[in-house]
Amino acid sequence: MKIFNKLFSSLLAIVVFFAGSFHPTISKAESVFDPNSISPKLKEILIPLKTTQAGNGFEDLQPLKKILKDVKILGMGEATHGTKEFFQMKHRMYEFLVEELGYRAFAIEAEFGIHKVINNYILTGTGSMEEVISAMRFWTWSTQEVADMIDWMKEYNQNPANIEKIRFYGFDMQGVNSTVPNIQAYLEKVDPTSELPSDFSYLYPRYEKSYTEPLLEKLVNAFETNKDTYVSRSSKEEYEIIRRELEIIYQNLHLDEISSPIENKDIDVSGETFRKSFSLRDASMADNVKWIHNYEKEYYKNDKIMLWAHNGHISNHFQMANISNMGSLLKDEFKKEYYSLGFDFYKGSLVTVGETSWGRDLGIIELAEPKEKIFSSWFKETGYPIGFLDFNTASTDRNLESWLSTEHSMHLIGAMLYKTQELTKVIPKEFYDGIINIEDTNAAETIYKSDLPIVQPIPLPAGEAAESEVKSLLGDNAYLIAIGLFITLISAALIFWRVKIKHNKSKSDHYSKVS
Repeated sequence: MKIFNKLFSSLLAIVVFFAGSFHPTISKAESVFDPNSISPKLKEILIPLKTTQAGNGFEDLQPLKKILKDVKILGMGEATHGTKEFFQMKHRMYEFLVEELGYRAFAIEAEFGIHKVINNYILTGTGSMEEVISAMRFWTWSTQEVADMIDWMKEYNQNPANIEKIRFYGFDMQGVNSTVPNIQAYLEKVDPTSELPSDFSYLYPRYEKSYTEPLLEKLVNAFETNKDTYVSRSSKEEYEIIRRELEIIYQNLHLDEISSPIENKDIDVSGETFRKSFSLRDASMADNVKWIHNYEKEYYKNDKIMLWAHNGHISNHFQMANISNMGSLLKDEFKKEYYSLGFDFYKGSLVTVGETSWGRDLGIIELAEPKEKIFSSWFKETGYPIGFLDFNTASTDRNLESWLSTEHSMHLIGAMLYKTQELTKVIPKEFYDGIINIEDTNAAETIYKSDLPIVQPIPLPAGEAAESEVKSLLGDNAYLIAIGLFITLISAALIFWRVKIKHNKSKSDHYSKVS
């Protein structure tokens, strides 16, 4: 009987758990809207944009002033790492933010240490664009679109009428190829007679932690002990940013303990290694953005930054469970002062790592018109090729609010494109505060690889392909599965309850007869 009671209690607990767990799932699935009214209403609220290209004035962007007036950190995403129009639009947006809203800082999903090379270029004219692009390393930023934006920053800063200058930062910690030389050059200037090791190569991640950590500790101690001397031989702002670079190496060291940098590794995107790497990387990037924001406020009296990163990093939510991405951490910290602006598209080409007859390579993939109705399809129906939608404004209409709170297929393509992963199920309002949709897109213009091959999506390994099919099946039928399982559990609980009553009644009758 004790075993029976334990089983009964456990079953009831499971029923209660699933009842609570399914409630939000069911409520989202029941989020209904009139599909015939979405496009007409969307056309009323959508802010049409005339072009993605910079240098075309800001008349069409003026409505964004009211939407972004209280924003301190604008996270601008990208649905792929290789789309020309996304990059052009972010360039145009940054010109608007600088000229119309007083932004003076820019930060990108690239190594923290690039600040020195790029700021030298845009603030003093030192160096060349080749050096700038080389410092950024990742193929994503080796594009004409990125180069055009950086050259505009240089032109802006060289104009004597612009008293307040623009500064450029990286906030990633996957690499330290510029960071280590920055530290070494600084110490040669402020502490030339130091007894610190002259060989800084141990700071690179290819070395064992047992070599790197002792050197880092010596450097940190030297910076703390000699702070006043170092500041007097440089400046407080230079000291602080180089001191921060030591923290970047710590971040990189911890990431390397989990895995090689994500950009250089063929990762299992559903595996535990990815979860740990992504979580650590995004937590570090969020911390670096906060540091840059405080640094800008303290030394330049500026509290506005535009971020450039993938949708998966700037979004307020991430599609995988138990992962807090950079955007969600910034939203927790800055609340309404952080605005997550995603990007999506209907069809077009992009640069990505794909499959060729000779193996994987960087190339161009063409994504044709989707066979299913996706989130971007609704924008296409408005007749506006480019449009900005603020979700808070749209949510004043109950039908649009319900539409934004419903799961849709959207593009979230990373550095590699795998088969069956061109689209991802997303609840737009959970992910973004607003979105820029571009109907037709083209591949970004790479600088050093002008003749890219045509590539195909990478086949998933057999095990992952099967898992992907199961997830797809579950995703498409989640509501029915939830209801069926819930009813099954309730039925089982009732059966157990009736059996228990009969058992207790039989036991009671037995004792009555005995007495």
